[in-house]
Formats: sequence, C-alpha cells, structure tokens
Amino acid sequence: MKFLQAEFEQDLLAEIDDSGAIRIGESLFSPVDILSSDQEAYENELTLWRSEVWLPPKLEKLKKILELENNQHRFADLLELLLRNKVVPFVGSGMSASSSMPMWTKFLWQLQTQSTLAATDLQAMIDAGNYEDAASALIANMPNPLFNEKLEQTFRARQLDNVVGAVKYLPRIFASTVVTTNYDNILELVFQDLEIEFDEILFGKRIEDHSEFRRNEQRCLLKLHGDFRRPSTRVLTKPEYDSCYQEGSAFKAELSLIYQANSLLFLGCSLQNDRTVSLLAEVASRDPTMPRHYAFLASPDTPEDRIRREHFLTDRKIFPIWYPVLEHNHDEPIEALLIGLMQGLGKI
Repeated sequence: MKFLQAEFEQDLLAEIDDSGAIRIGESLFSPVDILSSDQEAYENELTLWRSEVWLPPKLEKLKKILELENNQHRFADLLELLLRNKVVPFVGSGMSASSSMPMWTKFLWQLQTQSTLAATDLQAMIDAGNYEDAASALIANMPNPLFNEKLEQTFRARQLDNVVGAVKYLPRIFASTVVTTNYDNILELVFQDLEIEFDEILFGKRIEDHSEFRRNEQRCLLKLHGDFRRPSTRVLTKPEYDSCYQEGSAFKAELSLIYQANSLLFLGCSLQNDRTVSLLAEVASRDPTMPRHYAFLASPDTPEDRIRREHFLTDRKIFPIWYPVLEHNHDEPIEALLIGLMQGLGKI
C-alpha cells in the first residue's frame, strides 16, 4: 500500500465541524490533538493564550477590587509580608464550595433528614448560632456509623478532577504551613498535584505537636478540627470544642502561638464569632505585638454594615480586603486576588 501514499495525501481534505474539531475522512481530531503533536508549538500557544486571553480579564477584575476602600494599601502590605515568607493561609469552607462541598449549615440540614431530631429544634439552634449544639444534637439522634459515613461521603473529593476554583492556586503561592478548619481532603489533592508534599499532616488535638515541626521549619498541614476519615481526630461537638479550646490546653496554646508567629490570610472563612475568632480576640487583647492578619471577604451590602464589620475584624487584628459579589460568586474575585499575589511573587 505504500505506493498509494503520495496519491492519498494529495487527496486528503479536512473539514471543521461546529465544535472546532477537524474531520479527515472518518477520523476526528480536536485542536488539542493537533497542537499536542508539536510540543514547541503547544508551549508557544499556551504562553500566548495565558498572556493575551486568560490574564487580562483577571488583572482587570483585580484592578477594580483594589480600587475599593483600603484595599490597595492592605494588598501591598500583604504582598510585602508574603515576599518575606511571613504569611500562613487559613483556609475555610468557602474555598471548597466550588468543588461541591456544602457549607456547614447546609450539611447540618442534610443530616437532619436522616436523624430523629425535629426540624424545628435544629432551626432554633441555628437561629441562635449554636452550631456546636446542633452538631451534638444531630449525632445524638442518629447511629454513629451512619453519621461517619455521611461525613465521609459528603467531604471526600475522590480525585483532582472534582476540585475546581481558586483553591488550586494555593500551592503556587504558599510553600510552607497551611491551616484549615475543613474536614475535606481538597488541600491534600491540590498540593499533591504539584508534587508539593507536606512533611506532616496534623489532625485535631495533634496540632499540639506542631511546635516540634515549627522549630525545624518543616511544612505542615494543620487540620484544626480533624478530618472526615478519622473520627477520633474530629472537633465537632460542643464537648470536643470545650476540650480543645479550654484554658491551659496544649491545642489552645499552639493555636495561640500560630496567631502570634505569622500573619494569617483568611480565605473562604466567614469570620463570625466562632471559637477560632474568639481565640484570636483573646490573643489580640493580651498581646499588642501580635502581627496583623488579613482576609479576603465579600463587601457588606451597606456602608454602615461595612463599618460595623470592619470594626469587629480590626479589633481582632484582621484587616479585610473587600471584594464585590455578583450572583453569589465568591470564587472569581478571590481568584483575581490570588493571581495578583502570584504576579507580585513573579510566579506568572
């Protein structure tokens, strides 16, 4: 058949279908298939796309965010600290929301449908802000194995393809310790994807062991409230919170030191008056030298609400960088801010 190849190649025709794929005879090739055959061309096109298509709208969004309130100066101060490796990210559930992980209130309601706890009782506890009591009541009104299964099914990301959003930028910015209150495994997946391994992952009460790794400047993931896979590590019910955050506990002492040793950047955190924020207020009141912490937060609806919120936060040494929210989309503005940090670090 080789003698026919020249004539065959002369007769070859290509058609482009509505999806942009190229059809040659009965064979279909995507643009990626074609470009991937030439690695140099692929890299050149990737560089061009990144600089001319992907990056400009991100930087335009960043520019608009930094024009708000005190954002420009705070962002510059945050970047300066980051350049000195003085920033530790504190990751909350909002950073997992785009990967289909429910916020805590939604998860409590999911549990209620499989428990004997009355919906009115759960609603009363949520309305009063008693989330620890709500979790305790739900666990008491369902079999423990069922609760453990529900937590695992809900907060287990089975593969990296399930992870989307701004959280994927964190390993490109923060190469040291990471702190989280999340039960899911999303941070482990995104760091593993870049082959950045944590020297140790410490769960729940085990963060008291962090002092040993801190002295040796080792990279740790601190899962303050435990992990979906390890029931014994979880801090979820009121008695468990009381035990960890009680005066004199090693857990509380180590978390206090974390607050005092570096500037924290709160990401995806509501920063209401929960245990972690209450402890921050306590540390700030007794240590005037505690560094400033920062947070990327949705801007309140009114100037009065913003002032009230900013007073609450800065009294706890948390200085917000506000961003506007359209259609409940928090991920895009946080992505723009993280890209700004990457640009400042020379990583774009």
